[in-house]
Amino acid sequence: MNYIIPANTTNVLTVYGDVPSTATSSATVKITLNSSNTTAQSYTTFVSATTSQVDAYTLTVLASSTNLTAATNYGFGSPTVTAGSPQAEIASFNLTAGQVNNVNLSGITLNINGNSTIAGWLQNVTVKVAGAQFGSPQGTISSGSSYTFTPTSPVAVNANQTVEVDVYADISNSATATSSNAINLTAVNASTASGNAVTISTADGQLVTFSTGGTVTAALDGTTAQAQYVGMGVTSLPLAAFRFNTSATGGATLTQVTFKDATSSATSTANTAKSDFINYRLMDGTTQLATAVEDSSSNLTFNVSQAIPVSNYAVLAVVADANNYPYATSTDTHAIQLTGFTYQNPSGSSPVTLAYSSTSTGNTISIYRTTLGVAQGSSFTAPVSISAGGGSTVAQFNFTAGSGYDAYVKTVSLSGSGNLIQTSSTLTLGIYGSNNPSVLLATSSATSTNSMTFTISPSTGWDVAPGQTYTLIVKLNGTTPLTNPATVNSGTGSFQVNLSGVTWNDGVNNVSQLSPNITTPINGQVITGLSN
Repeated sequence: MNYIIPANTTNVLTVYGDVPSTATSSATVKITLNSSNTTAQSYTTFVSATTSQVDAYTLTVLASSTNLTAATNYGFGSPTVTAGSPQAEIASFNLTAGQVNNVNLSGITLNINGNSTIAGWLQNVTVKVAGAQFGSPQGTISSGSSYTFTPTSPVAVNANQTVEVDVYADISNSATATSSNAINLTAVNASTASGNAVTISTADGQLVTFSTGGTVTAALDGTTAQAQYVGMGVTSLPLAAFRFNTSATGGATLTQVTFKDATSSATSTANTAKSDFINYRLMDGTTQLATAVEDSSSNLTFNVSQAIPVSNYAVLAVVADANNYPYATSTDTHAIQLTGFTYQNPSGSSPVTLAYSSTSTGNTISIYRTTLGVAQGSSFTAPVSISAGGGSTVAQFNFTAGSGYDAYVKTVSLSGSGNLIQTSSTLTLGIYGSNNPSVLLATSSATSTNSMTFTISPSTGWDVAPGQTYTLIVKLNGTTPLTNPATVNSGTGSFQVNLSGVTWNDGVNNVSQLSPNITTPINGQVITGLSN
């Protein structure tokens, strides 16, 4: 071999060779440039040139199997599949190209579990490589058989690159509860860019748990409506909420839910007042699932199709509209009780019947012609003097009637607290309505920390108009609002008038409840500025 190296330049001598298929795996190859076998001379002076020995890197011959390795994808875990599930993932593998050659993947061979029962549960086996379908699905399979999946064009796996191979199948409805390996990856049709065939060692698939499907249980949910009373004509009232839970063995689909409209949460007695509530619907959040009409036995039946995933739940609420007067009856009570449900899983349809239980019964809902809410009123300037003649405001409470009808306040109970006024002093208070603040509704006296009841005149009561908020104004009343003795504790401390009870009339019946779920006492404003 003769060639010229120009002055002041460096030439690279590259040596190529073919590695025969019979080469020994792990054998080493090293090319050496020997000084004794290298001769050179100057192109112009013809002086001989010499060189020292130079060793190239040592190369190791790799077996063809190292061009591509197959392994179980442990990141996938051990799947649980449910009978009747379409295209459930049943195995996952990793294919990794070696450090030298790119590989063209033209086929994958899978071997099916030798158990004929397991194999019989699998149909339409599908392979995906790097998320894309690889070849055509295998519709029917036999136990112990191998099937090769071939794509329309090879998939390139670059050197040191890993691609994921995922296997899916339809699970038969006849699958029963068991665990077993389903599929192994046993071979590939692959080659390097130079056309050399590539082989792999078998990679085992994951342990697959077959499930017959989930079961469903139900109970009252924590978001259910509290015991309260509601006004007639109010729409979209939540009456009760229930939680339906699926087991860890699989999901299920609710197909029917039944309830009873009972007289209270403490009994399963059917309610005969069927016109109090109308337009019943079953809701999943803001989504309406179904409607129902109360039948002659006070039952509500909702036909639904509510899928609940494995180990999950759905909260379903019964919602209705309160009917208008006189179709609804004041003082009626209702409680929604879950009496049964039906769910579907791959094993079939499962009806569940529930006996009366407090864990499956909503709270008691009472209905009146209207509602009355009470809250502390707005703040005001505390009086600085309690001189004869009274007239100073010492408390304010807001009364709000429901939107449908008037509320008539009949009596109000107030009590004092604090140390600003001596407990031996007799306190006289008067109450007024903000809709007509010059008219005294009632007056009452008691020692400063005792309760006093105001009976409002006229006997029909103080009329709070529908949907309106009026303020009940409490004032020191009379020429001597504080007597026996009229003593303030040196202007120090505090005093507070609290509302401890109300009776009112909804136009049909007298009522003592407040809306909704309001408890007494309701504290008035704190006064610290009284002086004698």
